[in-house]
Amino acid sequence: MKTNKKDQIVLYTDKSGRVELRADTKKDTLWATQDQISHLFGVERSVVTKHINNIFNDDEVDQNSNVQKMHITKAHRPPALYSLDIILAVGYRTNSKKAIHFRKWATNILREYLFRGYSLNRNKLDQSDVKLDDLHKAISFIESIGSKSDKLLKAKIRVSLSKDLV
Repeated sequence: MKTNKKDQIVLYTDKSGRVELRADTKKDTLWATQDQISHLFGVERSVVTKHINNIFNDDEVDQNSNVQKMHITKAHRPPALYSLDIILAVGYRTNSKKAIHFRKWATNILREYLFRGYSLNRNKLDQSDVKLDDLHKAISFIESIGSKSDKLLKAKIRVSLSKDLV
């Protein structure tokens, strides 16, 4: 993952190439065009269009807050950008090798979060002092709650977190 000077672009690299996605750090999401989504999952753009229309028809994702029009100089029509929520929904509906790989990855992340109760992104923690400070505050909060009987739980949390950061 690489970012530009303004932290606006995240480069996702898979085995066959790169897909450039716009990161919106204020809204904690990524933005992609239908072409980028089709490349990400290795399918035709028409497949992505069909899935996006079905996602909106099924009210799976709110269209108003998850689609943006981008103004490009001299473009006759501004391209639509779709949020991470839509990218994820398309990934779970698409049938291709890349989409299957994506679903396995996403499912592993979700499983880790559900069973461990948290998930850490080492790269983000390494790149951002703010994220590391947030983690430190969360650990301090965990340590401040509960009674003496919770000391064992708190010790386990500290050990588990320290293993993840190594």
